[in-house]
Amino acid sequence: MKQFLTLFKLEFKNRRKIVNSNHLVTNKILQIFSFVLKTVLITLIGLVISRYIIRLFVANDIENEFLLFYILLFQGIQFINLLIAMTKSLYSVNESKEILSMPIDYTKMFFAKAGYMFVQQFYFMLVLLVPVLIEWGVMTSQTYSFYLMILPCVLLIPIVPFFLATILSIPTVKIMNLLEKRFVITFIMFAVLIGVGFYFYIDLLKLLMTLLNAENYASIMTLEMVDNIQIFASSLYLELLFKNMLLFTNFLKSALVVITICFVCIGLTYVLVKAFYFGILRRSVMRDPKFAIKKTKLKKQNIFWLLMKKEFLTIYRTPNYAFSFLTIALTMPIIVFCANSILTEIGVLQVGARLYPALTLLIILIFMTLITSFAATSITREGRSFVLTKTMPVSAITQTKAKICLYMSITLCAILVSGLVLYFSNYIQLLDFFVISMIGTLVSYGGICNAVNVDTKHPQFNYLSDNLVLQNNSNIAKSVISNLIFAFIIGVASIVLVLLLPKLIWYAIIITCALIFALICRGLLFKNYNKKYYNIEY
Repeated sequence: MKQFLTLFKLEFKNRRKIVNSNHLVTNKILQIFSFVLKTVLITLIGLVISRYIIRLFVANDIENEFLLFYILLFQGIQFINLLIAMTKSLYSVNESKEILSMPIDYTKMFFAKAGYMFVQQFYFMLVLLVPVLIEWGVMTSQTYSFYLMILPCVLLIPIVPFFLATILSIPTVKIMNLLEKRFVITFIMFAVLIGVGFYFYIDLLKLLMTLLNAENYASIMTLEMVDNIQIFASSLYLELLFKNMLLFTNFLKSALVVITICFVCIGLTYVLVKAFYFGILRRSVMRDPKFAIKKTKLKKQNIFWLLMKKEFLTIYRTPNYAFSFLTIALTMPIIVFCANSILTEIGVLQVGARLYPALTLLIILIFMTLITSFAATSITREGRSFVLTKTMPVSAITQTKAKICLYMSITLCAILVSGLVLYFSNYIQLLDFFVISMIGTLVSYGGICNAVNVDTKHPQFNYLSDNLVLQNNSNIAKSVISNLIFAFIIGVASIVLVLLLPKLIWYAIIITCALIFALICRGLLFKNYNKKYYNIEY
């Protein structure tokens, strides 16, 4: 037990960010602020969305079915989160080497890491599950016993998803190893998953719009829909047991069955880990890596183009990071189009069609900020290779301009495609398309320069693994917050000015502000840049 607790504490320490920075206090304050803000926003969004859906279920006398569906949804999300966490934390080559080098019981190491995952899931439940259950109890006038049973259920709900994730993580790791060097196949698979998820996301938004505009919630569902919901809900055996525990219906029997299932899952997990975990770790380390071999001839190439290519390959060194970078740019036109469609449906644009360009600009600038955030790790991403960038026969300014050019090319493509989609959908005119593209380009350029400047001042190299970007990089938070504030100001100013001034005048004002922002950010970045760059130490 003592070794388990020691490993559990070590896991927490290893998950903390190790950075090379002279502003650790500032970073901690930013992290705490970001954590609290994220927690509050997620909780509030969950409460607002669930409130309307609970009303819909209550109006159709199927409020208990909401409990079943919400617990099922939550367990599904937990299963996916745990499966991803296990494949990263338990079976990666770097983790396997570290674990095998320790004189420890590998089963205890597994459960120490699993304990950390449970803490994460507990936080996840406190943010989204507990508030919604309390909200449901208030809206359905539950007794105090319901609220007393929330905490025991919260502790038991993740056990079955954890067991299923443990079983399926083994074949998942094997599939990931097969697809490790097949980026195109991996990207297609993830893109399909994103597309399916986005489809359901749009359906949820449309449902919320219907609920917002509905006067009688009971008329939204037909009797056939209600019957189908009740039939499906009656087949959710495990969720029915949790519902019985919460509502004190057949409490003793349901509690005994749930506890028995949980103990069986924990026991089977222990047996599986004891039998297979060490062998999987050993094979993971001993697995021969496969490398793509391409024969090329030496030829003279453009230095700037090669630097852009190098930056592109550096980004895609980390698959998760590369996937996030590319998918945000690819999905931006779809999200912008859907956002305009939803605004039309709920009647926000009753002022007139002249409000379309301003709202479109606001939406594009907000999503563009997410794309430019990846520039906030332009130096950090170099990792151990950063020393080589100092010895290159190419100036630091040229290297940085190549990075900025790559980021701008991807961002500009997303802006142009978004504008063209809206133009051909008759949301904006041709003049609006050109002006919005110009403003978006200027603001994105300024945002990229700002992000690169933040990372140049305080790069946060990862000393735990080779050249991988830290997930909780405070530079990203800093750049996103500052860029988002300016994007929001520009967007809101556009909405106000469009109601007060002729189109050409407010366009000229916003373009001027965007140009000033871009020039200021560029000036701040390249002022004494060589000195800032060569003073960075890895």
